[in-house]
Parts: sequence; C-alpha cells; structure tokens
Amino acid sequence: MFRTALLTLRTLPHLKRRQITNRLRRKLVKPRVDTAPVGDPAKLVAEPVAFIAAPLAYHGGTEFTFLNQRHTLDLPAGWTSPERSKLWRYHLHYFDWLSQDPAPDAGAARAMITRWIDDNPPLSGDGWEPYPISLRLAAWVKWLTLRRAQGDRGLEPAQWSSLGLQARVLAQSLEYHLMGNHLWANAKGLIAAGLALAGDEARGWLDTGRALLDQQLDEQVLDDGGHYERSPTYHALLLEDLADLINLSRAYGEPVPARWVETARAMLAWLVAMTRPDGRLPLFNDAAHGAGPSPQALRAYAERLGLAVPDAPGDGLVALARSGYFRYAAPGWWLVADAGAIGPDHIPGHAHADMLSFELSVDGRPLIVDTGTSTYEAGARRAVERGTAAHNTVEVAGTDQSEMWGAFRVARRARLRERHWGNDRLRAAHDGYDRLGVRHARYFTFAPDALTLTDTLTDTRTGRASDAPAVARLHFAPGVRVVQDGATITADAVTIQIHGADSITLADYHHAPDFNTLVPARVAEIAFTSRLETRIAR
Repeated sequence: MFRTALLTLRTLPHLKRRQITNRLRRKLVKPRVDTAPVGDPAKLVAEPVAFIAAPLAYHGGTEFTFLNQRHTLDLPAGWTSPERSKLWRYHLHYFDWLSQDPAPDAGAARAMITRWIDDNPPLSGDGWEPYPISLRLAAWVKWLTLRRAQGDRGLEPAQWSSLGLQARVLAQSLEYHLMGNHLWANAKGLIAAGLALAGDEARGWLDTGRALLDQQLDEQVLDDGGHYERSPTYHALLLEDLADLINLSRAYGEPVPARWVETARAMLAWLVAMTRPDGRLPLFNDAAHGAGPSPQALRAYAERLGLAVPDAPGDGLVALARSGYFRYAAPGWWLVADAGAIGPDHIPGHAHADMLSFELSVDGRPLIVDTGTSTYEAGARRAVERGTAAHNTVEVAGTDQSEMWGAFRVARRARLRERHWGNDRLRAAHDGYDRLGVRHARYFTFAPDALTLTDTLTDTRTGRASDAPAVARLHFAPGVRVVQDGATITADAVTIQIHGADSITLADYHHAPDFNTLVPARVAEIAFTSRLETRIAR
C-alpha cells in the first residue's frame, strides 16, 4: 500500500509530495516492543575528550531545575505531571544533567536511571516520544562512555537492556513528520546507541543514523555554515551534537566522515561571526541564552577535538547571505541585521515575524537587542514574542509581517523581494505588508562614526509613498539609560537622531534573555508614515 501510494505522488510539487509521504510513513510504521537481547557493550578503544558541561540541573534526591524553574518531584507521577509544562517535562526525560558540572554522584545517577526505567514502561508517557528518546540515548551514552573510560562499569545489565530497547523503538519512530532538529536528534540518538552496543542490530542503528545524518547535513546546514531554521540557539545545539558524534565515534574506534569535520568547521565559522562582543549570541527567532551551549564552550570543545577554530571576521560588513544575516563591525560598533527568510517553508515553527530587524552593541556592550524567547507555551506571551512589535523593525497598521498563530505555526509568510549590499551599506525589502498594499524597505548605512537606518514605505499599487500608519521600534538592553529630548534619544553614550517621525514614545517592555525570565527594559516606539531616518552616533 505504501509503495502504491508513493507512485501517485510523483506529479505533485516536491514539498507537498514530501509532506504526504512523511504522513504515510508516520501512519504505517508503529513501534513494536521486543525484549530480545540487543547485544553486549561495544569495545571502548579510546578515552573521549571532555564533553561540554550541561547546566546545573540535578540537586540530589528528586530535585531538578529546568528552564529556570526548580521543582521537587513526587515520583512516579512527576514524570508526567500536568503541573509542569511539556517542555519542562521533556527536559526531565532528556537526562542532560548527567553531564553537569559538578558531576552527579555515579551511584545517584544510576539510581535515577533505574527509577526512570521502572516508572516509565515502554511506549508510555512523554519519555517514550522519539525526541526525548533521542536526547536521552545520547546523554546516557556520553555518561557511560566517560564512566567506562575511568574504569567504571557504566550501566547495570538492566540499564543496558533499556538503552537497547529505546534505540529499537526510536529506529521505528523517526520523526519525518516534524523534520528539522527533531530528525537531526533522531540521527544522533541512533548513532550513539549504535556505537555503545555491539551486534548486528546495533550496527543497523549506527548505519541508519549515519545515513540519516548525512541526509540532514545536506538539507539543514546552509552553504554559509548556518542552520536553516535561522535560530542561533538551535545552531549551537546542533553543532554540539555533531561534535559529540565526532567525539564518541573516535572513542569507539569508528571512522569519522570527513564531511562531519568539514561541516563542524563551517558551523563554527558561522557561530564565531554571529557572536556578540559580550560573548553571547543574538536572540533572533526562537533563541535563549541558557538554552544551548555558549560560543566559548563550543570553541573550547572544538579545540579539544582538534578542529580548526576560525578567528572572528575583521571589521567591515560580513555577509552570511544564505542564512540572511549581515554582520558589521568597526571600532566600538557591532551590528547584525536579519535580511533573509524567516526559516524553511515546511517547518517555520521556530520563526518570528522579525524581517529586517537588528541587534547593536556599542563599546562591547549590548545596546539594542531582540526581545528574546521566554516560553514555548501557546498564549499571549508566546504571541507577543513572535510578533513584529517585539523586534527592531517596522510594524505597519498594527499587523505582523508574517501571520503567527498557535505556538509554532505561521500562515502567510513575508518573503524577501530585494537585497543588495556593499562594504558600507545594506538594502533589503520584503512583501510581508503587500496584502495591505505596502512594501517596506530598509537601508543600513555604515560609517566609522555613525550607523543610519532609512525606512521607506511604498504603495504597491501606485509606486508612490504610502500613507499607511507605521511604527519602528528600538528595544534597548536592560540597564541602558534612555532619555528623550524631542526627536533625539540618548541611550547611555549614544545619541539617536530621528527624522520623519510623527511621534516618539518611550515605553516599558520585558526583555526575555532566557526561558521563564523577564527583565524590565525600555523601548522607543517611533510612529511615522512614508519615510523615517534614524541616525545612531557616539
């Protein structure tokens, strides 16, 4: 039936064909639980280099902190408690805390692994969804590999058996219906389990995982080294995944494909170019400072693995054009602008309506920042953080550039319609407001002493200046002292002169640098029609 169904799809457009194929595959493949032996632990041939330490999350007993929320669990109900968000429960099942610093006591770690096995029967609850299985397999394998390298037994026999059973279920549950970082994680989980266990079945997981990863490298890593979901945080997470697989493969004596190393280096170059002077990544799309490894941790890990870590680009404009990010640096100035697609059309769930937004640091400190991401839960806060008004760009007639809905859905997407750049300038335009009869274009002009933004709104029917009401926003970093005097705003040591505004208002907003974290800060809301010029100088 599956083969016949596929034959009927050949005349459909590629994306639609793939979506239907993935639905069919998802429906037709149902995980089966088989308790047959899965093989013995594979031979460890080398000690792995130190993995990146996970954030401190396990406090002993049944007390955990995830997403900046600390709770003591009442087990077994706590594994699936509706009192905790789905994302918090997911983190509980990931077991990333096995790699935290300071490391948990080995006996306590093994006891918690046993507790998970006893309390979570096969195919029951959040922990048996493919994504948590994938990350848990990798976390268990990283931990047991370090323990074995130190002369410890790693896991107990029943725990090894559970690891194999989880891999067996994952192999039947690959998330083709979600794709993106989920499929990448599936590949990592299969490879990790396939490395840690010996035998034909484990070799099958390893081969499947490697083939899947190769496929995802082609699709998900763009030719400028960026991840196609355009989230700096997910880019960092997936780079760590790739580095972990290089590390584990060497430890178990498996050859490391040259393309893994080449891709890791390209992703490192992108990461270095996007790192702010304060050492953090900008918060474009779904991004949070504590949700992924820091650029410094990734660079140090790459050095331990012997990967060549590139230097940061020099001054001037650097185009990460495929990702859509443009970085400008000069003495005292650092800016990154978003002038590209919001993300892949088939999985825009981590996208925000932020086209032509930017972040700016002055004298090494963040000055103008993205609002950030504090939650994945559907609701008013999620809608605010994904909306255009939460970003440093232009909102026309109170409307989002792209139609954001639900927690991870996008309807009509804004698309880039024009983009040109040179050493000291960037111009781009998008069609997100064409449905309102308005085309928004933004010019960035860079000079040693100032940065100038020029926004124009054009009537798409007449080609003339539009009279649609618009608001440009500048979200200042927490702690920045902001004072307005007519058409001039002083922000710390920076002067912002605004020409063409109908009105300028300073208001409060909440910066979200991490999950469940809201920090008061100030935002300038600049109402205008047709044309606005904003000059930022020191």
